[in-house]
Amino acid sequence: MELINKNKYQLIKKNIQVLTKCCICGCIASGFIYYNVMCCDGCKHFFRRCLIAKELFKCKFDGNCEIMNVSNKCKGCRFDKCILMGMNKQKLRNSKQSKSIWEIRSVIEQRLGELALRGKYVEKRNENIANIEIIVGYKMFLNILCI
Repeated sequence: MELINKNKYQLIKKNIQVLTKCCICGCIASGFIYYNVMCCDGCKHFFRRCLIAKELFKCKFDGNCEIMNVSNKCKGCRFDKCILMGMNKQKLRNSKQSKSIWEIRSVIEQRLGELALRGKYVEKRNENIANIEIIVGYKMFLNILCI
């Protein structure tokens, strides 16, 4: 009986996606941490494309566009929020198309300096808290399954 329960638990674990929100846009996140933050696939790929394609967008307005739950997101404000939420360029795998790590670091540090002048700073996130949020969400889902 124990073996059956263990296999059932492993099967459930493989098929569960924890429903958490992307800290960038508010959409449903995949339940995994990418580039050091909990985010959706869209924001994960957006951040990667920005760094690889050398496209660092600037906001055409005041730099305070609404990003949460908006389908037509300002690319400049979205990129800024990625940086401010702590997306880490060092988690980007090297590819032949990407800038060197030093170029990426200097570009992001420059953007962080611009944001700091406007009173915006990187949100300090404790990675353990993000992991606890995932575990708590997973346990809540299991409790619902068992009812």
